[in-house]
Amino acid sequence: MLLEKHVLIFGTFLIHVPGFLAVLSVPQQPCRSPCIRNALFKEYQKDFVLRGHVIATFRVPSPLYCTYKCIEEPRCKSINCENITSNKPTILCELNYETKTTKPAFYVRRTGHTYHDAIGPGSGWCDSVCPSPYNTLLCPPGFSGAGCQTPMKSCKDWLNHGFSKDGIYHVVLESHKTFPVYCDQTTDGGGWAVIQRREDGTVDFYRGWNEYKTGFGDLNAEFWLGNDLIHILTASGETELRVELETFAGHEAYAKYNSFNISNEESNYTLSASGYNGTAGDSLGLESGNTVMNTINNQMAFSTWDRDHDQHSGNGSCALENKGAWWFNSCYWSHLNGPYKGQGEIYGINWYSFVVSNYESLKKCSMKIRPAA
Repeated sequence: MLLEKHVLIFGTFLIHVPGFLAVLSVPQQPCRSPCIRNALFKEYQKDFVLRGHVIATFRVPSPLYCTYKCIEEPRCKSINCENITSNKPTILCELNYETKTTKPAFYVRRTGHTYHDAIGPGSGWCDSVCPSPYNTLLCPPGFSGAGCQTPMKSCKDWLNHGFSKDGIYHVVLESHKTFPVYCDQTTDGGGWAVIQRREDGTVDFYRGWNEYKTGFGDLNAEFWLGNDLIHILTASGETELRVELETFAGHEAYAKYNSFNISNEESNYTLSASGYNGTAGDSLGLESGNTVMNTINNQMAFSTWDRDHDQHSGNGSCALENKGAWWFNSCYWSHLNGPYKGQGEIYGINWYSFVVSNYESLKKCSMKIRPAA
């Protein structure tokens, strides 16, 4: 028996039958145009919830996983999320069969919750894959073009097919599985898949190996995409990395590397970065022969508090001492997964070569990758 996946995008259900193209029969509904420009759960509202219309409840590690549950449930139109633990983040995920638009009287303020739905400014689907005004051929997530035959393997592929707005898109991996990523289609020529974002400290980045392996957080806010996926995306060919930084005083800078990849889990996600240019200084791709050898991050394995691969002498652990996870040496020249700290504080989110006081904590940062070719 074939299983169907229904994906809600801007109020429109996609029916994705694995291995087949999908046809949604909608009487008296014309083909939409132009191609869709954005994707899943673009908006979220903090401290709000939709009451009384819950289909199912789950415990999940992040709101991102709650959206997966919604994708798998054909009746799901919105979700409520609540962080129910303090030490190890666990989200109470509620799937709703209505939205704040269809049931506004049930949309109420509730501290500590977030509400997510797929309402957006519209768009639709390509005329080229719409055979008639009665039957609409819809591309499954991760595919585009006439007949939905072209797999989108990166944000750059989406950009090259005319999808030029920032947002969440699906990419197709070598395993033929699809995965949502946030695409920056406007910065420095676009085509960037965001793999990390810090902006306000709402997500705790002091986590263990398995959470960094699979990823955590909210793609529209703060998150780590996951080392497994970062490895896959950087192993398929030459990859660029762009790091963007901002201080509490509003000063911005970037570091760009023309070659970036991390190895697989068996090699502990070892970092390789080279070919720096930018305005922030090189605090990631420094190689042997440079100063401060014991803090160079390049060619280091990834370390977390529960999986220590650093070069720290004795029994010390850089991840434990610095409350984060990174490609630590003994200990670091950069650390973008450190604790979120306030203005004037040190040893938080760090990029040594950028700020005046070398370990001054940054307000915002992000890491983005795209195919170099």
